[in-house]
Amino acid sequence: MAGLDARYVGRQWLRGDEENATRRLSDYTVADLSLTLSWGDFELRGAVRNLFDRRVYTFGTFARIPRRPARRCSAGSRRGRPVMYRSA
Repeated sequence: MAGLDARYVGRQWLRGDEENATRRLSDYTVADLSLTLSWGDFELRGAVRNLFDRRVYTFGTFARIPRRPARRCSAGSRRGRPVMYRSA
């Protein structure tokens, strides 16, 4: 059995922008693929998340967050400018 799933996430405001004064993060859609093989009493499952390897911003804030080098993508990180994070 094979499956194809899609997730849509709409535009989001930055955390810390309670007045919604800045532009929002873009909306995005990602696709996942899964495959299940059954043989007797056994079942083998596999999945590929983010099938098309889309790079998207999943979070943005004005607050400082401890660095995570593999996930950090700065869009201006000092003096009140937002910090954006992409999913890995």
